[in-house]
Amino acid sequence: MRTYLLRRCLYMLLILFGASILIFFLYSLTPGDYVDNNLNLSEQRKAELREIYGLNKPILERYVIWMSNLLRGDFGYSLAQQRPVLDLFQDYIWNSFLLASVATFFTWLLAVVIGVFTAYKQYSLFDTIVMIGIFAAMSIPSFFIGPLFSPYADGKINPAKMYQPPSVEHWLGTDLLGRDVLTRLLQAGRISLTVGLASMVLSMTIGTLLGIISGYYRGVVDQIIMRIADLLFTIPSLPILFIMGALMSEWKVPTDYRLYIVMIMLSLIGWPGVARLVRSQMLSLREREYMLAADVLGLRDRRKLFAHLLPNVFPLLIVIGTLSTGGAILSESVLSFFGLGVMPPTPTWGNMIDAANNVIDFEKRPWLWIPPGLAIFLTVISINIFGDGLRDVLDPKQNTSR
Repeated sequence: MRTYLLRRCLYMLLILFGASILIFFLYSLTPGDYVDNNLNLSEQRKAELREIYGLNKPILERYVIWMSNLLRGDFGYSLAQQRPVLDLFQDYIWNSFLLASVATFFTWLLAVVIGVFTAYKQYSLFDTIVMIGIFAAMSIPSFFIGPLFSPYADGKINPAKMYQPPSVEHWLGTDLLGRDVLTRLLQAGRISLTVGLASMVLSMTIGTLLGIISGYYRGVVDQIIMRIADLLFTIPSLPILFIMGALMSEWKVPTDYRLYIVMIMLSLIGWPGVARLVRSQMLSLREREYMLAADVLGLRDRRKLFAHLLPNVFPLLIVIGTLSTGGAILSESVLSFFGLGVMPPTPTWGNMIDAANNVIDFEKRPWLWIPPGLAIFLTVISINIFGDGLRDVLDPKQNTSR
């Protein structure tokens, strides 16, 4: 037991060290800092501040200085707040802890109550009403087919029709440039769903393969894969996505390429969770009787993995895949809302909501942000309910008759 605890503590220290390196380097690559963004400073003063705070030193040297100060308990000094970082940390940590604790408590409370009730009353009226939401998923093909029949699919700018409310001609009104909101909503559905589905497929493929290999072979292979997954787990996903989005803007990545980069970014932060769940399932399945029979028959590892083990993991993959798709759509929408994902004029639900980024548009022009917000909500919840229904049908353990 003592050896196990020591080994886990060593793994934790190595993971934290690797995470600190990765996060420090990513944040250092982010364009701009306090000195650059302060327009009131002269170039001479900026150079002096860079010299004082070591901002002109190589990035590796800056990391060594930062880590050595951190080990001594020196968290640095905030130039923006003009206060020690440790003081700011002490001011904010309690509020963050309280917010996270209350949110976690109510989340688990509602999840347990609703989950137990729907499981106990399976196929009842309440469960049936909840499952009706699945039919919203039937609207997904309209995002791909609908724009083909719209007279405003070309997205031409028409200043004479800017900010028109919903009417017979424009069912959901027009935006700042006089473009039809309904047509752009359907076109945005193409992009958002493509990003969600593509990133889900990529993350599921990577996570499933690594999870199967890790759970089946165990040993050194398992340790390497799981430590890499733990390293990525320690990094907050949303700030990392913001950093990568800011880097794409700094490097002036073309809009067409940003779409594919966003897919890759979402899949890279999504595969560790898939790999860990598949690995835990594999550790259980590899001890079953049919796997012992496969060992006696002398089947190759490839056949055991993909012909016997993978089909039994398939129901789990369906649920993970649907949840991953909804999460990817939400993440892409957040990035686009902050101007760090897919950029206009290419429409996405996120940058459509960003069009109403002031109080006047929010209060006076609800047709700009309510339709894409509802589209995100209905699509994500429909995908999740759809995956839950497929799990009930395909999972061999679900034998309950209606």
